[in-house]
Amino acid sequence: MQFYGSKDRLFRAVLEQQSTISERMLAIVVGPRVGLGKRLTRAYLELWEEPVTGDTLRSLIRAAIGSERASSILRAYHLGKLGLSKIPEERRLGVTLAASHLLGAAIGRYIIAVPALVSLPLDELVDLLSPAVDRYLDLAV
Repeated sequence: MQFYGSKDRLFRAVLEQQSTISERMLAIVVGPRVGLGKRLTRAYLELWEEPVTGDTLRSLIRAAIGSERASSILRAYHLGKLGLSKIPEERRLGVTLAASHLLGAAIGRYIIAVPALVSLPLDELVDLLSPAVDRYLDLAV
């Protein structure tokens, strides 16, 4: 932390180093609509399954949940990424709801380790979550 000067700067630096996570997800969302919920769900959960990105995501979410300041930084970062994306304004609420749904499932499986979620094979979890994600992504306001 000495190099960064504060926890906030360290948190921002970790976010910036992991910007490929957001970019990977946003690239999927602007892709073809057919099968989008399943592709997005699988890609997101696979990030949590990968050793490096999974550790980073767990650390970022734990920090954000434990600190209002870190939550604020994470929120501003993702709002900025969403604002710069090619996702039309009327589709952004649906994308945000889908992301929130997936984040809740990820917290249950990878942070809290809810046995029913941990024991599911990844393919089965993707099959169970993706219909709801598709419904959110169909939302246009």
